[in-house]
Parts: sequence; C-alpha cells; structure tokens
Amino acid sequence: MNEIKSDELSKPETKLLPLPDVGDLLFIGIMHILLFARPDYMFQDASTGWHLTAGQWILENHAIPKTDLFSYTFPDKAWVAYEWLFDLVAYALTLAGGLNLLAVAVATIISFIFLKVYDRARAEGGPLGLVLPVTIFAIFASAIHWLARPHIITFLCILLYLTKLEDFYRGTISSVKLYLYIGLLMILWVNCHPAFPLGIILIGIYFLAALKRLIKPGDTDSDKKKNLERVKTLFIAGVIASGATLINPYGIDLYKYIIEYLKGSTVIANTDEFRSPDFHFKLKNIHSFFLLFLMPFFLGGLAITKHRPSLPYFSTCLLFLHMALSAVRNIPLFAIVSVPAIGLMFSKTILHDTTRPLTSAFPKLKQTIDKFAYPVQQFAQQEMLCKMHILPIIYVVFVTVAAFCGGSIGGAKILSSGFSTSEMPTKTLQYIKENKLPFDRGFNHDNWGGLIRYKLGQRVFIDDRADFYGEEFYKKYGAIVQTQPGWSKQLDEAKIEWILMPKNSKLAAALKTEPQWKVACEDGLNEEFGSILFVRNNTD
Repeated sequence: MNEIKSDELSKPETKLLPLPDVGDLLFIGIMHILLFARPDYMFQDASTGWHLTAGQWILENHAIPKTDLFSYTFPDKAWVAYEWLFDLVAYALTLAGGLNLLAVAVATIISFIFLKVYDRARAEGGPLGLVLPVTIFAIFASAIHWLARPHIITFLCILLYLTKLEDFYRGTISSVKLYLYIGLLMILWVNCHPAFPLGIILIGIYFLAALKRLIKPGDTDSDKKKNLERVKTLFIAGVIASGATLINPYGIDLYKYIIEYLKGSTVIANTDEFRSPDFHFKLKNIHSFFLLFLMPFFLGGLAITKHRPSLPYFSTCLLFLHMALSAVRNIPLFAIVSVPAIGLMFSKTILHDTTRPLTSAFPKLKQTIDKFAYPVQQFAQQEMLCKMHILPIIYVVFVTVAAFCGGSIGGAKILSSGFSTSEMPTKTLQYIKENKLPFDRGFNHDNWGGLIRYKLGQRVFIDDRADFYGEEFYKKYGAIVQTQPGWSKQLDEAKIEWILMPKNSKLAAALKTEPQWKVACEDGLNEEFGSILFVRNNTD
C-alpha cells in the first residue's frame, strides 16, 4: 500500500462550491427544531406579549411611549421603552405574517449566529471532528435563552463586535471598516437591548491589550508605529461607539435608567435567569451540563495548544465564562465566544509533535491511521470550500413565504408557532374576555402579565418588568403569591375580584381552601401545567 503523502492534502481546490457544508446542516437543524419540532419554544416567556403591545402602540402612535402601557396599578408612571426598536420590528413582523413570521425571524438570527460561530472555528483551523461536537455543545448550552425577546440582538452584536475587533487586531480589516461596523451596530444595539455597554467593554479590552503591546520592550520602530496606530484606532472606535449609544430616544438618561436597574435589587437577584447555573443532574438543568461540556475543551485547549488566542480574545472568553457562572442568562454569551477560540487552540497542539514519532515506530499502524484519516481530511478540506450557504438561504425563503401565507403552502399547514396552549393561559383568558371581568379588579401571575395585555388588550395588575414596578411593590406581590401572613387581607384591600395563576402555584392551592373564592375556569394538560382562574363567590 502506498503511503499517503502530506503534500497531497495541502493542495485543495480554491474554487467555492455551491454544496452545503456542515454549518449549513446545523443552521437547518436549529431552524427545524424551533419552527417544527418545538414551535412554541421561543414563546415560552409570555413577556413577548408586552414587547408586541409596545410595538403596536409605537406603530399606531408614531411615537415612543413615555408612561406605562401595561398596568392599571401604575398607569401614569414614567416608563423607559429602551427596547423600542425591537418591539416595533417584532410587531410589524406579526402584522405581516403573524407569530409565525416573528418566529422565522428570531430563529434565523439564532441559526445565523451558530453558522458563523462554526465557520469561524473552522477558519481558525479547528479540525472538523472537534469543531462539530463543540458547536453542538454550544448550541444546546445557549438554548436556555432562545426566546423571541430583544436579548437575541445582544447575542448577534456580541458575535459581530468580537469578530470585527479580532480581525482588526490581527490586521485583516481596515480602521474605516471597523469604525463603520462599530458605529452602525451600536445604533442598532442601543435601541434594542440594554446590554449595549458590553460593546464598549469589548472595545476597552482590545484597547488595553493594544496599549500593552505598545509599551512592550524590544519592538522595532516599525512595530511600534503599527501598535500606536492600533491604539489610536481602538480609542477612536471607543469614542464612536460611546457616541452612538446616545442615538436613542432618551439620550444620556438611558444610562441613568440602566444604573438604577443594576443597583442590586433583590428582585433581580431572585429572578431565575439571574441565578447561577444549577449543575445538579435534572432535565431542566440540561443547558448547564452542556456548559460543563464546553469548559474542558476551552481549559484543556489552553493546556495543550501551540496556537493561543490573542490576549484580548482570551480575556473576553474569561469575562463571559465568569458571567455564565454568575447567571444562567449569560451562558449563551460564553457559548458564542468560546467555540472559535477552541477551534484555534486545537488547530495545532503539542499532540501534533508526539504522534508522528510514535507512529513511525509502527509503520503498519501508521498506514492504517492514514488510510482512515485521508478521506476524513479530504472531506474536511472540501467542506471548507462549501461556504456559499445556498441551502440556508433557500430554507429561509421557503419558511418566510409560508409565514406570509398564514403558515400554509398549497393548503398544507407548514408553520404553527406561538404561545404554548398547554402551559400558558388559553381557556382562562377566553373566560375573562367573554365574561367581561373588570381588568382593574384582577390579580395575575407576573410572567403572564404581558400575554394578558397582548391577548385581551387590557391592563394588568403586574407583569415581569421588575425594573418598572420596584422592590416594594414586588415584595407585596410576593407576599400574596407565597401566601404569607395577611395575604388574603391584601387582596381584599386591593378589591381583587378575580385571580389568574399557575395551577401548581402556592396561591392556587390556598385559594381552593378559601370559601370566598371558587374556580371559574382552568386549562392545561394536567394538574402540573396550565392556568387556573378564581373569582369571588359574589362575582358573576
């Protein structure tokens, strides 16, 4: 048998091929799961409802709301609609193609992110056999926060910001291109999600790294000049990004609002998405386990690599790893930034130096290894040429057309995205509507507030905007739902006549034992999931 020569693998074709690559299949897989296998997955959080309501108000009034649109408890309180652009676009999409079109748009963004993550890891030299499973781990880890909500824009902007900053740091894009990307992306980011300061932090990390290189001893005059230009460019990029954050309806006041929000409210601290990951083996913690799968590749790669990430990229990975371990909502951020770094680190490791001497001592073993490795390496090389991404484009066009056609094509139902009918209120909302229960006498589960407002068009007692209602009001709400002493009296004082809660809530169990309350309606598949509606016995 002839030995496979290494130079046979070093001369791949350079012409791009229209065939799908593995990244395209990952793209299609994510889209299929979100649109067909789990069409309600992105609508698990009923808060999407208040985003759509805000977008509707903006579109109809051609203005940004200044006071609350959702509660009857604080109808005139000032409200900062800091995610107004996402809300507007989301509602416009539903107006054109219903929740199906919104689902297609959000699923496309998520799928695009991980297509680019995979492509970047492969472009860094990551072997196909490693990049594929690591990307899959990242996909499942990040799925914990795949919701039709504005933070999806933060995921996208983090990826694009980091990619362009790293490209500039390596000298592969110009200063002008960096300025354009940084400025335009920030205008989008600041009007869609309040995590936009992360963009400035990323620029700061790269600026400090460039500054460190500038003062490095032993560099030539030419190197010092290049480093000085790099420092200047990153400083200007920081100024541009900072200036772009002021292009929002609230100007500098948006920063004040965010500072108030982050002052350490106990309400935020006790919110599920702000808690640290739970690594106990439970199905609901599966995303945390995939985070654990990612970490050994990242840390192990550092131990054996001969291609280390740049200092700012490595620092960014550590920052997001810390954030992921602090709050589950940040797990997707580490998943997105770590995969390309892992691909780079495993592109060349110390194992490459030790395997050949070992196999040369056993020529038959080497021939066997080369026999099986050659077709895999050939496929990996050909796969690198299949980056036209035609299949994802065709797929997105198809599902977009289906959404515009009401979810059907040729009479066949294709899409059925929307809020879960088994876990979210459905029959109970219909009962409230048909019986015209007074909106200003209702008490509701906070996370369902946005859905009630969107579905019924009426104001609610509370929704899940903890930053708006404040700690004191949330404490009162918490005292009622946890049936703390005096909870029934608080309902009487507020003149509450109907209550909508999850079936498995503590308040629902307590109300069933109270003679002044009766079950009017309930829905859901079983006693564990679904909603239950109580009305006072004197309420028709």
